[in-house]
Amino acid sequence: MFKTLVIQCMYGLRYDAVEFQINDRLSFQHFLGLKLCDRVPDAVTIGAFRESLKSDDDQTLDKVQELFNLFHN
Repeated sequence: MFKTLVIQCMYGLRYDAVEFQINDRLSFQHFLGLKLCDRVPDAVTIGAFRESLKSDDDQTLDKVQELFNLFHN
């Protein structure tokens, strides 16, 4: 699921657009480790996962930002 957020961030996509693009692009499916027969996470699931990463704990936010930086750079 984290890689899904990486795609969303890199391409500036909304949750529904990420879902559509993963279904549409084999390169995105490959990046996520999905097979053609696998279910793609829907927009609600992607949004819920992103919200679950938010925390009042500054240390958690720092780790999430660090992961994004590793993928983005």
